[in-house]
Amino acid sequence: MDKPVRANVFMLCFMIYCALLPFVFALVSLSGLVDAESESFESAIMLFQHILLFLVPILICCAVTKTRLGSIIPHEPLALRDVLLSVLIALFTLPLMLWVGFVTDFFVQDTSGIENEIAKYPMGFLIFSIGVMPGVFEELMFRGVIMTGYKRTGLVRSVVFSALLFGIMHLNLYQLAYTAAAGIVFGIMVQYTNSIYSSMLAHFTINSVQVVLSKLSDPDAAAAEEYTKMEMLASGSVMLACTLPVLIGLMYILIRCNRGRNIDYRYSLSARREFVSDIDAGRGRIIDFPFVLVIIIYVLYLKMMDSIGAM
Repeated sequence: MDKPVRANVFMLCFMIYCALLPFVFALVSLSGLVDAESESFESAIMLFQHILLFLVPILICCAVTKTRLGSIIPHEPLALRDVLLSVLIALFTLPLMLWVGFVTDFFVQDTSGIENEIAKYPMGFLIFSIGVMPGVFEELMFRGVIMTGYKRTGLVRSVVFSALLFGIMHLNLYQLAYTAAAGIVFGIMVQYTNSIYSSMLAHFTINSVQVVLSKLSDPDAAAAEEYTKMEMLASGSVMLACTLPVLIGLMYILIRCNRGRNIDYRYSLSARREFVSDIDAGRGRIIDFPFVLVIIIYVLYLKMMDSIGAM
């Protein structure tokens, strides 16, 4: 999995796999083996869907390519300093994601319905299903398998394109931009710490904070205080202006503190000469036929969901 084309084929297979899973669940439901509408079945899906969606394809990929998982997942232990930095970076990434969401709201409506899911389940259940599980398995896939496959193309392209696919994976146009922005932050963290644990911790922190804030908010008070999109964007812009310099500073500290680690600097901005020459050489083109198919499947899925929503 050290070539972009293999990463793209893996992502294409993943998209097809995700498209087929609902039909499998529908067949299971029609067979009468399980009650798909029962609360226990929905809870089980919430808890273990990330194992089915991400871990199973990753393990199949490793088996087919005869690749050891540890060889494609950067997994150096995190120093206590990097643990703290990862949490702080996550907290200061939230205003950036919020601002991107406000901008996106001018063009696309949020149809994820995550608020309804949060309202149905207790806090501990949500922390595990929305915080822990995505933080582990989504990072294994996108900052592990996918970004490793793109690594030879250079730091910028490997981080940006793996983040783009991370946004696409959510299959929601509203979530595309702000999840991709978070993916860029996660990718830089992993590149410089050489550890998937940094992005796992950051991902877990962001999702868990969102869950806690949603559970603690008063829906009646929120409904009473209606703000225009422009007012929300203005307040988000002020928050971003205050927090973005801190985020940049924290990222700079993380990079400076980890320059001495055992990292392949051919793909790092800290070795500018090698990095630029590698980009100029155009080794490992990312945009190929499987990548284009991934985009086409994504667009067709969005079109299909719009048609279903309009019915």
